[in-house]
Amino acid sequence: MDRTLNDFQTQLAESFHSKINLLEKIIGDKHWLTTGGFKEKVLINFLNDNLPKKLKAKSGFVVFPTKRRFNAEKAPEDYDSLNRSSYIMSKQIDILVYDVFESSPVFEDENIVLLSPESVKAVIEVKGTLNGKHLTDSIGLLMDYRNKWIEYKAFSKEHHIAVELKVPALLVYAWEFKRSTNGSRQLTGVTIRKKLSNILKENSTFENYRDTPFISSVFIYKECETTLTVDAGSEELRVGYFTTRGRSTKFLSDGTLQEGGDKTLFGLLRTILAISDCLNNRFLIDTDDSNRYDLYRHQDTGFSVSLKKIITN
Repeated sequence: MDRTLNDFQTQLAESFHSKINLLEKIIGDKHWLTTGGFKEKVLINFLNDNLPKKLKAKSGFVVFPTKRRFNAEKAPEDYDSLNRSSYIMSKQIDILVYDVFESSPVFEDENIVLLSPESVKAVIEVKGTLNGKHLTDSIGLLMDYRNKWIEYKAFSKEHHIAVELKVPALLVYAWEFKRSTNGSRQLTGVTIRKKLSNILKENSTFENYRDTPFISSVFIYKECETTLTVDAGSEELRVGYFTTRGRSTKFLSDGTLQEGGDKTLFGLLRTILAISDCLNNRFLIDTDDSNRYDLYRHQDTGFSVSLKKIITN
């Protein structure tokens, strides 16, 4: 029997998800707060087990230094305008991935961390089920983080802060689409990418979309992933969101192609590694036997354009 990394990836994802299924079967749907918190914890453990040790995942907040405001029109005469004592907080974030060597935490214990913006590599919203309201809530939290990040970038430039502020990845990870009583999905990958595409179009231009955080990807376990993508055509460059399948493919020894297991967990890892300038782990990333999106094509596969630039010779 041929051994492939595809099999390793599938078994790892299945063992990961079985922990969640086991808890849900025991307690049912009566304690959704318990299962929701458990899903976050399991995902945090998965990331910490598989990311390089320089990176760490934990729930928490980000502390953004900000300009001090006084009741009077002017600050007191002896006030040091370059100090960083005033701050605003991000909303509570399900998972923060941060570089432990880049900046020490403001506060940390076993379950929560408070970070400076410079150390943050990824901001992840976790949802047990995803429908339109859940997506809107997640986008709202991530865009709130983006706005505070932009304010802090201006503040750090004004205050001559030497540490480079790198753009983090803003991500959503969900376990499944929420379904109606008749079994139909309350949200689709098409809706996700169109919503994200419109947000990018309204808040950026082709020239500066890389300069500030935008939602990088939305992953739904074993279903699909929608990712910010650049499409290079012969006449124009297009930036938008592309939706593709959330399962891998595998060629059997007789040449037959079959659908494999989940690959969204490893898409999440790949995104974090890329934004953190870390090398990919070949055992976990890019084990898909075929990169053709028309094979085992997901029903929501497609591309929604946000920004364009004409290619000139």
